[in-house]
Amino acid sequence: MAWLEYLDERWWGFLLVLARSGGLAATAPFLGARLVPWQVRALFALALTVLFAPLVNGPDPALSFPDQGPGTGAAGGPGGAEGAVGTISALPALMESAREVLKGALIGFGAALVISTAQMAGSLLDVEMGFGMVNVVDPTLETQAPLVGNFQHLLALIIFLLVDGHHLLLRALWESFRLFPPGTAILPEQSAAGVLLLTAAMFSLALQLAAPVLATMFLTTVALGLLARTVPQMNVFFVGLPLKAGLGILLLVFTLPIYWKAMSDLSRDLLRHLGVLMGRG
Repeated sequence: MAWLEYLDERWWGFLLVLARSGGLAATAPFLGARLVPWQVRALFALALTVLFAPLVNGPDPALSFPDQGPGTGAAGGPGGAEGAVGTISALPALMESAREVLKGALIGFGAALVISTAQMAGSLLDVEMGFGMVNVVDPTLETQAPLVGNFQHLLALIIFLLVDGHHLLLRALWESFRLFPPGTAILPEQSAAGVLLLTAAMFSLALQLAAPVLATMFLTTVALGLLARTVPQMNVFFVGLPLKAGLGILLLVFTLPIYWKAMSDLSRDLLRHLGVLMGRG
């Protein structure tokens, strides 16, 4: 009975919370993958709404719909200007709902961008290790992805779940309700700059993760070039391709602890990165 009374009094606020939760469910890591049925995302968004909606403080985001009685039309009937007024009054509701979806999608996008850092690093290594032409299907995106990049992306997703990154994602959603109450606040102008800053930081971190293997591959290429000049009879292509692939895999194994720590720290620092994205960093 309490929920029925709540929905009767604050049904519009409930729908706005549902819109933001739905935006998060559509873009969050793992949950936003195409393999996850939309019914699962919808149920997850509804569960988050049931959890957060009664706790959201701030003014009730109720919309003022004009009183449309039977005589509000131009001709005194149900037609005329009454339909136009109803259409105009629904437009702010649609815009407000779209803004809430955007807020939730921005949070999920930030978390997905953090996870995609590993795939960016792996994509750089694929070219140097000779796997650039080998693509596999990414089960989370249903697209072709580089071999090492896909492996590191799945590994980063496992690390994200192991360090309770999904809990931090839910906390970020709650913090967004606290900082930007539904229907009463819009994203600050710093959010656009935050997207650029976070993207640049993720590209920089991806290059740092791939740097040890990239440097070794570069030195191997230089050594093979000198060897080709010294021994012209040797086919450097057939020697260098398996050599670089094997050396790259060996280096990936040795640098796995460094990669694990870097992705763990990055996942634990998710709230700060999302704060930058929301213009609060």
